[in-house]
Amino acid sequence: MEFPSDASHVWRKLPYALLLASLFVFGVWPRLLTEKITPDAQKIVAMANLVLEKQAPLPFLKFTIRNPQPAIDERLLYHA
Repeated sequence: MEFPSDASHVWRKLPYALLLASLFVFGVWPRLLTEKITPDAQKIVAMANLVLEKQAPLPFLKFTIRNPQPAIDERLLYHA
């Protein structure tokens, strides 16, 4: 039984080589990528903050504890 060869030609190996090379480059020098992304990301974050500032506070986020009690009965902690 003969197994087929895996990526026998250079042209078939090229995409994998480019992927590994780009992962290595951006892994060692991530600033090459982040410097390109930062200006547009700041614009998107600024737009999102403007939308959140214009919204009214959500009523279901306001709550109070009416009868606060300790989570653990202190009598169980100090058994005499």
